Amino acid sequence: MCKRESKLKYYRSVKGICSRSFNHCKDRVKKYRLDFDLDLEYLRSIYPKDSRCPILGYVMKPSQGLLGGDNYSPTLDRKDPSKGYIKGNVEFVCSLANKMMSNASGKDLVRFSKWIDERYNNNIT
Repeated sequence: MCKRESKLKYYRSVKGICSRSFNHCKDRVKKYRLDFDLDLEYLRSIYPKDSRCPILGYVMKPSQGLLGGDNYSPTLDRKDPSKGYIKGNVEFVCSLANKMMSNASGKDLVRFSKWIDERYNNNIT
């Protein structure tokens, strides 16, 4: 196996996903002066065993390349954005769910979900 294939295999593993997420959130902690108490073991313990996004139910798949991701790539989300990257405040969700939550307030998300429910006559499955 060549070096690139080996790196790709690692980055697509749970261990690699957690490592990348750990490094990314450490950078955000420094940049935004957030609290931080995570470790790799904790991140591996909270990664969904079935790799499904707990919000949208999609199977999360790391990107095919070394950089970037798509809507189904796993991302680390802070449940309460006012708190830092601390145990109990983070979960892995797909990028699409994270983008949806990041770009709307809780109030807007509730309004949107009510609208969807009414629009589709309460037949959401």
